[in-house]
Parts: sequence; C-alpha cells; structure tokens
Amino acid sequence: MCARRPIPDLPTRVYWAWERPEDLSTLNTHTEAVAYLAATLYLTPSGLRTYTRRQGLRLPAKAVLIPVIRIEENFDAAMSTEQKHILRAAQLSLIVSAFVALARSERPLAIQIDYDAPQSARDFYARLLRELRRNLPESTALSMTALASWCVGDPWLRELTADDGPVQEVVPMLFRMGADGANIYRHIIVRQNDFTIAACRTSVGLILDERHSAEYLRYFESDRRVYFFSAQTWSPALLDYTRRRLSR
Repeated sequence: MCARRPIPDLPTRVYWAWERPEDLSTLNTHTEAVAYLAATLYLTPSGLRTYTRRQGLRLPAKAVLIPVIRIEENFDAAMSTEQKHILRAAQLSLIVSAFVALARSERPLAIQIDYDAPQSARDFYARLLRELRRNLPESTALSMTALASWCVGDPWLRELTADDGPVQEVVPMLFRMGADGANIYRHIIVRQNDFTIAACRTSVGLILDERHSAEYLRYFESDRRVYFFSAQTWSPALLDYTRRRLSR
C-alpha cells in the first residue's frame, strides 16, 4: 500500500507528451491529465541554454496540465568532476528562475522536473530541489521523475521526500532502464517487493511497448498514479488502446 499521500486533485492517469505534435483531444478531463514537456534546459560550459516547446498539443478545454522541464548536461567528457560542480552551481539560479516563471504564468497544480542526475551531481540536485520548493508558489506541488534504481536500495531520496522535504511526488520510471532492468524486475515482479523508498510508492511511470510493461502495469495500477510514455505520437486511437490495456 502507499505510504505517502499523492498530490491531491491530480488525476490518477497521466500521459507524458514529449517534443513532437501530440493529439490528446479525446482526453477525459475528469480522470486523465497531460504532463507535457514545456522546456529543456541544457547545462553547458558557456551557460544555460533554454529550448521551449515548439510542437503543438491538441487538448480538450479544461485539460489538467502538468508542465515538465527536462534538464540535460552537455559537458566536455574531459572536464573534471570539480569543474562540473562549479558549472552546475553557477547555473542553479537560472534554472530556478525558469521553473518559477513557468509556474507563475500557468499556475499548475504541479510542475515536474526530469533530470537523470549522475551520482556526482546529487548534492547539486538536492540543493536545486530545495531552492525550487523555496521559490515556487505554495499552491504548486513539486514532482520529480526518478530512475527506478533510486527507489530500490538507494537512500539518497529519503531526506528530499520526507514529509517536510521539498518534493511532493516521485515518479519512478520503469522503462528504458538499461543494465538496471533485470535487478528491478527481479525485485518487483519475481520477489513481489515494492520500492524501498516510501515516496516512490504513490506514482509510477510506464511504457506500453516493452517486454515487461504488462506485468508492471498489473502490479501497480490499482493503488497509484500512473504516468504513461509512448514511443509513438499520441493520437485518439493510441489513447483508446492505452485505456483498453488499463481495463483488462
């Protein structure tokens, strides 16, 4: 069972809409929401580069929207860890400003950060999350995606997701897990264990076209918010197909 209360007022089915034309015009606005990529921020040696969404979204009126900002690093492989620390820290305030501006202009129930932070960037990421919570409107919840491995036996998220921590929702992504995939499958499906980090037990991110997708869906769909990613462009037909999978 869930050990943490999910973000109130958000539907329990959410579709990630990435940087491509997406048709979610048949969305059920009472039970479904869209987490759309609003911008991608690139950390580079020459400063922060911001790319805002340019592709269209077809949505019904009154759709519940969760803006997502993705952070990527574009550092020279020859850079030392210390150089990367310095560059990240120098761009922190600009990252916070981008999130705050988006939250104030759209006033969403939640805003989501998507950052596959390397281990060397965890201190920076923790500081960033705290600064985001300090500066975002109180009415805007802070959601974060998470590598599934962060939620299984990796304690670094505990403090950030405590009741008084900066993060209100963690979405472990159970797809494209690479080398971690076999261990995660064994932990969850074979041994029937939930995530060891309590905050990872309210939401989950899935894709429908991978080998173990159906097993993860059966395990998780009854008691938590499910985010769906699609390798194909969203369309009314694909949305119907996804709903049929949920109703099995």
